[in-house]
Amino acid sequence: MTDESANKTPRNVNTHIIALGKKFHSDIEALTHFSKHFKATNTNNRPVLDGVDNSLQNYLANKGVLEFVIPGVTDKSDWSEEPTESISELCNRLCEIIEQTYDEIIIGYSGGTDSETIAQYFLKRGTRNVTLLKRPQELWPGDNVGRTEHHFDPAMKWADKITHDAIKKNYAWAFKHLGWKMKFVKHMTPYNESQYEKSLANREFLSWENDYANISSWAQNSGDVFKTKGKKSCFIEGLEKPRIILHDGWYKFHMNHDSQWWGQPLCPPGCDRIWFWLQPIVPEVIQKLAHLKAKEIKKWFKDHGTTPTADEVNRMNDNVHPSRMRTLKAMGMKGICEWHYTAAATYIEAISSHFGPLEFIPTPGKDYDWKHWEISERSLKKQQQAVNKIKIRDTFYDQIILPNIHDRFLNKADKTIHGISTKMIPVIPATEPDDS
Repeated sequence: MTDESANKTPRNVNTHIIALGKKFHSDIEALTHFSKHFKATNTNNRPVLDGVDNSLQNYLANKGVLEFVIPGVTDKSDWSEEPTESISELCNRLCEIIEQTYDEIIIGYSGGTDSETIAQYFLKRGTRNVTLLKRPQELWPGDNVGRTEHHFDPAMKWADKITHDAIKKNYAWAFKHLGWKMKFVKHMTPYNESQYEKSLANREFLSWENDYANISSWAQNSGDVFKTKGKKSCFIEGLEKPRIILHDGWYKFHMNHDSQWWGQPLCPPGCDRIWFWLQPIVPEVIQKLAHLKAKEIKKWFKDHGTTPTADEVNRMNDNVHPSRMRTLKAMGMKGICEWHYTAAATYIEAISSHFGPLEFIPTPGKDYDWKHWEISERSLKKQQQAVNKIKIRDTFYDQIILPNIHDRFLNKADKTIHGISTKMIPVIPATEPDDS
């Protein structure tokens, strides 16, 4: 196992990490560099990082010495002035720029609240020749060993069917009159052992936990998902809505580098990857969404007669929180059918990206978290390539990560790396002088 790093052509180009003034596309490299200069103190009031209290990573991010950066989004440190345009006006402006820039527009489409909302903006504008690229719930090739017993496989097929039926109905006019097309990704092709080991040596991806340690990550796709035809093409994803937290009396925008599969390489070479909400083209889009969401969160607490807490506000970013429908509506987002509003939709989509071709069986653990599952004996025999990648992953952690990254940034129990934060960007105050 080598600790040499090429990283000349990073898979992820939409985000990066700044560590002591130097730019990195890999958290392994960023934290290795930072660890050479990091000195922990023994004072009683020093910042801590234990996986729950994130004050150290927030402190470092706000100082700009170890910071997760989304260009065009986190460059500005204060969003307290709400954009005057409506979210529809801002998104229309973004769509217009995309139309004028690209002769081929491809939307990564699932029917969920992000991709459906984006597709509807283009549909209402009458944009021509848009392609909706739909991937199946089952991403990886194989025989779905064990999934039927766990009721995953039938649920995935059912979800695909209702989504496909709704697409045919809702976009029939666009398919007939605007030249829209629907394409389907049959399967992705996971890295083999040598490709996986090379990706580790080259530090190809941003996040150890999502892009590397999870050996079934979407980032580890070695095949062509789609081919482009236009002279200038773009692939649009609704990657992430704004995450709002409560800090020092303010609702703030805040994200960690391990909150998404940032390195997901669905775009072929030469095709620009655009995150519709998180982009430098019209950065006011994410700022407006943050204001709409924060104001609705504030209203939710007022309507319920309760005092906001940091923990409760953080939970309001989850799909299962009762405020979900209100915040989605406030941001002008909707799914193609009712099922896509549910937490089950997100859960089913995550199954194959966590488990891949392997069959897992639950073992005692808190809430049966997916990290507390074990590979079945049957799958160990049938999926030797995936098992070999797990061995490569663990060897890399032991030989490269453990000796080179400071303990304060490691979760040794799970062999993972703690998240690296964006700055916490103020959006609106949590209380006003006239609040009761």
